[in-house]
Amino acid sequence: MILCVQLNCSISGVPVAYRSVQLLQNNGYLMDDQPYIHVDVTVEYIVFCPREGCTVRAVVNQKNGDHISGLVLGLFNIAVTLNAKHSSMLSQIENGQELFLKVTNVYVCNNGILSMRGRLRHRRVH
Repeated sequence: MILCVQLNCSISGVPVAYRSVQLLQNNGYLMDDQPYIHVDVTVEYIVFCPREGCTVRAVVNQKNGDHISGLVLGLFNIAVTLNAKHSSMLSQIENGQELFLKVTNVYVCNNGILSMRGRLRHRRVH
């Protein structure tokens, strides 16, 4: 079964996992020229909904000049611009390293993808 979920503003986040899918009707229906069969269901799901000020764990996937880019949960991008105080730390940060970052801005890109901006909290010691 494929469960197609769109960003839902009423849940204020992005579903990242689901379970306990139960059909509410025996038959599906077609809508206009969409290639899907629509069926009403109930489902339990986990929603990723970062807020400004929260701390997230990100894996660095790119560093360039005065910024770092990382992935949260392996899915969501977070960009960090280093100020003059932290720019000297850039040489100590490696791709693949885990960092704890404070979320300063959450936004949805034009393509509907959730993205974040953040600032450096501290490095995780391996």
